[in-house]
Amino acid sequence: MKDIYFIEGIGLSSNIYIFIKSSEVSLVDAGSGISPNRIAPQLEQLDLTIESIAKVVLTHGHIDHIGGLAEISKHAKPRVYI
Repeated sequence: MKDIYFIEGIGLSSNIYIFIKSSEVSLVDAGSGISPNRIAPQLEQLDLTIESIAKVVLTHGHIDHIGGLAEISKHAKPRVYI
């Protein structure tokens, strides 16, 4: 599948799915946000930046799915859906 990526959560952290359409980056879940699950380094490996995140869809409000929003919000102002 083109422009769909998967970041596997390590330990107590959700997986993150990335969808790209017309250079707009959308995430499904944000992971826990704690090392080794920080989002920025994972995006860099895909030649993406945290600043390019336009939307975040959270499947539910557990910390292992929403914790990464803190890191994202320091660099971007995406629309967040839950």
